[in-house]
Amino acid sequence: MLQGYYDAIEARLFGSITLFVVILGWLISSAPARQMLRNHWWVRMLSLVALTSVLVMYGWNVRHWLRRWRGIRDDVAKIGYMEPKFYTRYERVPRGSWFLYFAPIFLLYLFSITVLLALDILIEGTC
Repeated sequence: MLQGYYDAIEARLFGSITLFVVILGWLISSAPARQMLRNHWWVRMLSLVALTSVLVMYGWNVRHWLRRWRGIRDDVAKIGYMEPKFYTRYERVPRGSWFLYFAPIFLLYLFSITVLLALDILIEGTC
């Protein structure tokens, strides 16, 4: 159970990184997308809101995961069904875990927002 739970948070991290990289690639490589975002301020604002919402939900998800992880780990220890040596890999989640899972997504978020806000400069430089 602990292994499955651990694998799930890793999959979320890589899935979120993939989402942001795809968005960035689309923004950087698609001239029509850049033009649409430049010409329609509401689309740009909607994009900013969507990216911010994804970031907030991801942060909440990691926080929730860490709380559940600690609860599951404590329950497994209380049961005493297995010797601790069999699950020492899952002994404790380090204190900085939330930051370590959140930081890569936050950096990609900042880069995405910078690209969205700098579209006018990017478009004028390429046209």
